[in-house]
Amino acid sequence: MKIKLMLVIAIISAFSIFMAGCGSETKLGYVDEERVMTEAPQIKAIEDDTKTKFEDLQKKATELEEKQSSMSEEDFKKEQMKLQRQAQGIQMQAQNKVKSALDKALDEIAKDKDLSAIVKKDTIVQNGMQMQKKEFVVHGGTDLTDDVIQKLQ
Repeated sequence: MKIKLMLVIAIISAFSIFMAGCGSETKLGYVDEERVMTEAPQIKAIEDDTKTKFEDLQKKATELEEKQSSMSEEDFKKEQMKLQRQAQGIQMQAQNKVKSALDKALDEIAKDKDLSAIVKKDTIVQNGMQMQKKEFVVHGGTDLTDDVIQKLQ
């Protein structure tokens, strides 16, 4: 009995939350993330910094290989693992910087343009099928790619 009552309350709560959003107009925007990644100066700076760090790490790996004959196999593997962890750290740091910069720009744009949501252009789905940019524009979406690139100057 208690389970049925809790289930009914949960369904009513979920339904009321769902219905509360039905009266408002949804304003959507979309972003061509590929274009942002190649054209935004802030993203390019992060990528350049990451590339420099990887080049330094590659030099260390080359030096390690040259020292391999004078090291025990165990020490060599430890140093290799250390370099691999550093590479993963560099990659994660870069990804976090890019995500943070994009999130900040998208949040500002969403507030400025009073948007309900912003999605990536290539992940827009309707009725289980991906839509083309043209179809999305017809359905009311706004292309925000240039705005995002401008925010990431």
